[in-house]
Amino acid sequence: MTADQVYKILQEKDWDIQKAKACGFVLYYVFQAYSNAGYSPILSFFSLKGHPFFYQITDDKQIIDKNIRIYSNYLKDNKSLDKLIAGHNRLTHEIDALWGKYQSVKKKDRGVFFQFFKDFIVLASSWWEYGAIGEDKGEIINLKVVPYFQKRFKMDKEQARDTVSTLAHPEEKTAFTIEHEKFL
Repeated sequence: MTADQVYKILQEKDWDIQKAKACGFVLYYVFQAYSNAGYSPILSFFSLKGHPFFYQITDDKQIIDKNIRIYSNYLKDNKSLDKLIAGHNRLTHEIDALWGKYQSVKKKDRGVFFQFFKDFIVLASSWWEYGAIGEDKGEIINLKVVPYFQKRFKMDKEQARDTVSTLAHPEEKTAFTIEHEKFL
């Protein structure tokens, strides 16, 4: 990717910045896992001045789109969240089993570690598919529902947000509240 392409991408998108301590070897596989899950492009850099931090920058819209998809699927089929959580639990057990297998190896040379890590990354690629479970659905309301009210009822943003908030907090439980309780 050329510098001009990177500059254009940086100008066109909102970004979510995440920080972690990591080494270059691990990063190669982490990026591979992210890319396989559809989060791309991802920009990264290491901080300077001796701080051992690595930063990855992902397109915020991709994360929001995944949240919207989870929420929309739930509204169409209220069992979809249960299925998603069950899939997440299965994957967690698979990762735990892989770790247990690695721990049981008596002689842990580099070859054993590299094979474990390659197997782990295959599983970790699926992990990101579950990353949006439990994300704040209020953000989706602010991004999708509030602008709809603004346009449909010719309101400014604050009026639309107040109207949506009033409608979302009636005396009886709303679908959103019931969903939140079921999730918890």
